[in-house]
Amino acid sequence: STLFPYTTLFRSPYSSSLNNGTEDFGVVYDAINRFASAETRSIDFDLGWRPADGWDLHFKVGYTDAEGNTDAQPFVEFGAPATFTYDLRGRAPQVSFANVDPRDPNDMQFIFSSLHQILNDDEEKYGYVDATRELEWGPLHSIKFGAKHTDHERDLLFNATTYGGFHVPINTTLASSFAGAQTPGDFLDEISAPGTLDAYWQINKDAVNSILFANLTAPRTYYPQQSFSVTEKATAGFVMGNLSGDKWRGNVGLRFVTTDQTSEGNQIGAAGCTPNPFGCFTPLSVDRSYDDWLPSANFAFDLSDQLVLRAAVARVMARPDYTDVAPRVSLNPYGDRKSVV
Repeated sequence: STLFPYTTLFRSPYSSSLNNGTEDFGVVYDAINRFASAETRSIDFDLGWRPADGWDLHFKVGYTDAEGNTDAQPFVEFGAPATFTYDLRGRAPQVSFANVDPRDPNDMQFIFSSLHQILNDDEEKYGYVDATRELEWGPLHSIKFGAKHTDHERDLLFNATTYGGFHVPINTTLASSFAGAQTPGDFLDEISAPGTLDAYWQINKDAVNSILFANLTAPRTYYPQQSFSVTEKATAGFVMGNLSGDKWRGNVGLRFVTTDQTSEGNQIGAAGCTPNPFGCFTPLSVDRSYDDWLPSANFAFDLSDQLVLRAAVARVMARPDYTDVAPRVSLNPYGDRKSVV
């Protein structure tokens, strides 16, 4: 790797891959496509009831589920040793290759391919109940209170092709076998900055699909690092008072939420693990429970017929995506830059 001085961090008069641009990769070209679909279903029962003057009740129960599948994800990657210059200081990155013509697929090598499959299932059962009681207690005009429960589950199954079993048998295929037309002559006209890479060969998707699907002669392999299941149950209760007076109105409230979460994934390399081409793995389950108190207040003041002053304060919570709570580790122990995800 090359470490540029601070003054040239965003501009390089000359750079290259290993051994003056004769080894490794100074340019990489990726292309990915997805054959994906999604289906959703839901049903609920919603009831409002006024049992007596000054009382309003609301009930709701339901179920929803979804399937979002990438049945096939054709991916191809090309690379070549290269010498190049770049400049990141302007409105757009500028790059120029000295020994690679971006318009010529024969200047690149076919270096990687895959045809993964990613299957997602998501479902939730839920129930709400709340009540409003009308009051005339000075500025307090009504109180609303209720409870909510949700039971959510997300499952992701990642079936992958392997480098040795899938890519190696076709790794001598010429890059030109995947090539389509060049970018149009007016590509990025009037929107690109000087030096923008606006002329290069494009991918022929039909050729990619034909080659990769013909090469899928064995079942895909379970990819433990990316497969997971998360179950999350949340129960909440709240109370809120609605207030108003001369030229003002607002509400104050408090919500309590308790969450029980179970995340299942895989630990790579543990003792007694199950052999797999992507790493010997052991199923792992992690339980977590936590509570949140969430107060809030909102007020509006009529300063005039045309001007309203509003003020609000609240403590809120934002839940992470289920992929971010799955117990999994991906290590990159190679080279000067090491990372843990």
